[in-house]
Amino acid sequence: MNMKKILLLVFALIFANTNSQTITTAQDGDWDLEATWIGGVVPGASNDVVINHDNDVDDTRQCNSLTINANKRLDVQASLTVANTSAMNSGSILNIKTGGTYTQTAGNFTNTAGTLTIFAGQDMVFSNGSSTFTNTGTIEVNSSSSLFGSLILSGTYSESGAGVINYRRYVASTSTFDLIGPPLSGYDIEDFIDQNTDIARGDGSGEGATGEFAVGVYTNTAAAYNAGNSWQNFTTSTYGDAGNLESGKGYQMATTGGSEIKFTGNVETGNVTKNIVNNEGGTTNENDGTRWNLVSNPYPSYITVASFLSGNSSVLHASHQTVWGWGGSSYTAYNSASGVNIAPGQGFMVGAIGPNTTSSTLTFTTSMHTTSGSDDFISGDI
Repeated sequence: MNMKKILLLVFALIFANTNSQTITTAQDGDWDLEATWIGGVVPGASNDVVINHDNDVDDTRQCNSLTINANKRLDVQASLTVANTSAMNSGSILNIKTGGTYTQTAGNFTNTAGTLTIFAGQDMVFSNGSSTFTNTGTIEVNSSSSLFGSLILSGTYSESGAGVINYRRYVASTSTFDLIGPPLSGYDIEDFIDQNTDIARGDGSGEGATGEFAVGVYTNTAAAYNAGNSWQNFTTSTYGDAGNLESGKGYQMATTGGSEIKFTGNVETGNVTKNIVNNEGGTTNENDGTRWNLVSNPYPSYITVASFLSGNSSVLHASHQTVWGWGGSSYTAYNSASGVNIAPGQGFMVGAIGPNTTSSTLTFTTSMHTTSGSDDFISGDI
């Protein structure tokens, strides 16, 4: 073999080793620095990466797979794309911080007794619908008055043992109230109210009747409207038998001063349906409230108004192919051309087809998910 062929073979071997091997961190530091990695090689798209220190992603990076070893930390503050399987070991920490987006395009994600935190306004995206997210650790998705963390998953979510996922959702104060639904499923209403002490409670002094909570439902029957109780809050005598917060259903809520409250439960990874009904009974008075239904985004991610309306045009009133968002003092109509997204757990009003008293099925689908979006319908910190 001549010298030229030998050199080509050596270069080929070096190239193959650099682009297919497992690369492990050598010390604390930034992903983009050679000194951070054993062998001085910054991993690329085809490398299997092992985080064995406390490390940061500060610019756009890719890898084939990712493992965060026990008691180690990775902060994602830019774009990180993982092509296949990811794993968090016991005591490990993954933070998707300001400026960060974590995208996994295939494979499964396993959190084994680690802590994953998605900061307000940041995204974690599983773009393959067959991915399985297995959780025996803690997942925290956070929000603020104008930014909302987002977890997009349309595959499978399962948790066991000490596994838990919490969505900490900002809710406005009693000066405006808010329309909110659960961004996670399976949370008992009594537990939800008892465990969130920031939820406003009536004391009989003008802040609601004694024993009343600032969590309630909207009923659009003519009887409820005529009796003046279309809005009905839970009380100490009713919340114990109220069951779970319903995915896709909207509730009126308020906190004492505007703050985050915690939702605990499971991630909805498939379609969510809600029955809606127009109770006008032949009348044409849309202002009596009997046309309207309070529903909510059931996912811990944004959905687009355009895709929601497109998917439900056949069950919405012909004159109201719109989403009505409560802005704190009045409702605003958003149509398919508005370019608006619906925040995780955001409640809103829709007008049902009719008039009739036969319910129709409204459907939320994972195809409505989107990563873009910022504020909810109540702009800023009221």
